[in-house]
Amino acid sequence: MLRWIGGMRELEDGQEIRWSRSMHRRLTLDFDSMGQGERTREAEDGLGLGENAYFYVERSSPAFGDCVILYRADGLPDEHALVSPFDTGGLWHGEAYRGEMLTPEDKRALVQEYSFALSGYEEHFVAWVDECYSSIGEYRQGIEPTRHAVEGYAVPDSDDRQWTWEVRLRKRRGIYTHLAVERGYLMDGRRATYVSWMREEKILTGEQRRKYLQWLAEHVTDVGTPVVAMRTHLDTVDEDGRR
Repeated sequence: MLRWIGGMRELEDGQEIRWSRSMHRRLTLDFDSMGQGERTREAEDGLGLGENAYFYVERSSPAFGDCVILYRADGLPDEHALVSPFDTGGLWHGEAYRGEMLTPEDKRALVQEYSFALSGYEEHFVAWVDECYSSIGEYRQGIEPTRHAVEGYAVPDSDDRQWTWEVRLRKRRGIYTHLAVERGYLMDGRRATYVSWMREEKILTGEQRRKYLQWLAEHVTDVGTPVVAMRTHLDTVDEDGRR
C-alpha cells in the first residue's frame, strides 16, 4: 500500500505555540481542528473541493520540510478521499501551466478529470512512475519526471509540487480511525519545543502523558533534514518489496 506524507512549513520566530499545536493535531489525527490557510481556502472555494486535509503520495516536498509525518491509511472508503497527480492549490493559484495559463473553468475541469478514487489511483501512479523513472526512489528524491501524468500538462522546473501526487481527505466525516502515524521527522530541536508546549499547556497528565511521550520517542525523531530522513526511511523499509 502506498503511504501518505504530511508536512509543515518552517517554524517562524515567536510561533512556537502555534507550531506545536498544529503538529500535535497532525500527530493525533485531529485534522478537523486545523484551520485552512487563506490560499488553501481560496483554492478549495475556486475548485469546489470542500474542506480537506492534504497529503502527498510517497514523498515530501522541501517546501513543507520542517516537520514530515508518514501516515498509513487502511480500509478508507472511496467516497472520503480523492487523489490527483498535482498540487491542486498550486494549480488554482496559477503556478502550473498547460501551454498557457488556464481559466478557472479549465482548472475545475482538469481537477474533475484527474481526481482518482482511492481504489484505483495506485494503478495510475505506479504506471506513471514506471514510465518516468527507473525507480520510485527517483520520484521521492524530487527528480523531474519525463512527462506529467496529465496529457499536455507541462512539467515546470521550478516547483516539484506540480507533479507530486496529492491526496485530499475530506474533513468532518469521522474517518480518522482509518489513519495511523507510522513515522515522523522533525527539524533538530523541534521535539523539545513540542514537549515543552505539552507540559506548559497540560496536554495529557499522569499515565496518559507517560505513554504518549514513550510513543513519541519511538515514532518521532529530530534530524538535520526531515525530508531526506523520510526519503531514506521509505527507501529502506519499503515493506512490500515493490522496488
